[in-house]
Amino acid sequence: MKITRREKQLLDTLVEVDTVSLAAQKLGISESTAYNMLYRLRKKQERARHFINTLLAYRRKSPLLDKVLSRRITVKEEEETLG
Repeated sequence: MKITRREKQLLDTLVEVDTVSLAAQKLGISESTAYNMLYRLRKKQERARHFINTLLAYRRKSPLLDKVLSRRITVKEEEETLG
């Protein structure tokens, strides 16, 4: 999931100003467009959180998955581990 260039511009602008309205004005977009962009960012965040929580649940269930997902491991290393 990527943040678009325009979404990043909005986020950067929101760091500098006090309101969404001012950020929208500074970017030359309507306030409703800015709020729509923030809504899409929130949805992306929710999907990312769900994805991470799913992976963490699998990692807790399996020592092998925990090992494989926690660092880069070569196929050769894995074969040696499994014997």
